[in-house]
Amino acid sequence: MAEAFARDHKVPGLEILSAGTEASRVHPVAIKVMGEAGLDISQQQSKTIGSLGAKDFDVVIALCGQAAEACPLMPGNPVRINWDLPDPDGVKGAEATVLAAFRQSRDEIRRLVADFFDRGYLQALLRAKRHAIMILDGVAEGIIAHDMARHVFYFNKAAEDITGYKRADVLGRDCHDVFP
Repeated sequence: MAEAFARDHKVPGLEILSAGTEASRVHPVAIKVMGEAGLDISQQQSKTIGSLGAKDFDVVIALCGQAAEACPLMPGNPVRINWDLPDPDGVKGAEATVLAAFRQSRDEIRRLVADFFDRGYLQALLRAKRHAIMILDGVAEGIIAHDMARHVFYFNKAAEDITGYKRADVLGRDCHDVFP
């Protein structure tokens, strides 16, 4: 649902990906309540966090604590936001009860996504990241950072000059493969 609402904001140049802790089908009730909101998610493909690979994410938003813990990222890189919403799929009972839970989740996700885009949070986070990169690229020391899986997520200009490697050739790779 969050991916559909984010895509609906149509921000040019923004790549939006969503994934869960495990691959599963898009819940039929989620498809129904999103249809009520005018968005078709019936063709959306379920992905796992692990299947996203070593991408250079600017922001990661987790919708539950379990997803936040499953993100194989270094603390603070990228910025991680945890909305920690209740999972409507866990609601049992009559059809009306389940439908109400999915509608409540849909409405809260819509509100949070709208706030994220419309109140300038995304722009502020991207601006802060650009400033940090400018500062780190301005120092004479080579700075190389990798995540817990040893994938390089930062490689500054001085590191390029010192090693002879280009940032684009190193980012996302296992640091032991680049520097045996």
